[in-house]
Amino acid sequence: MPNRFPMFSADRLAQNVLVGEAALDGSNPTPIAHGMKSVTSVFLQLAGSAAPGDNTSILTYAVSGDNVNVYAWKNTGGTDPTLVASTGTETFSYMIVGDAA
Repeated sequence: MPNRFPMFSADRLAQNVLVGEAALDGSNPTPIAHGMKSVTSVFLQLAGSAAPGDNTSILTYAVSGDNVNVYAWKNTGGTDPTLVASTGTETFSYMIVGDAA
């Protein structure tokens, strides 16, 4: 029977993982200090159990020096799906993976 699980490789470079929860600060972007030499990946997720409606519905990011800048987006409103910058203060969780400083 073949192995259905990922195999561990001892020759991979070690990565640091920073996880947490924060609230958008309404300024777009919301910065998160990561303290790593370099960032290899970022995962973002809005918290909550209700549909976002016309509130923040999408999170994107850009790495800028020692920060990961989180950008929040919402639709224009009603039936217009065009995304615009959100000034919301919703809670989100994050996982930042990168090389140690």
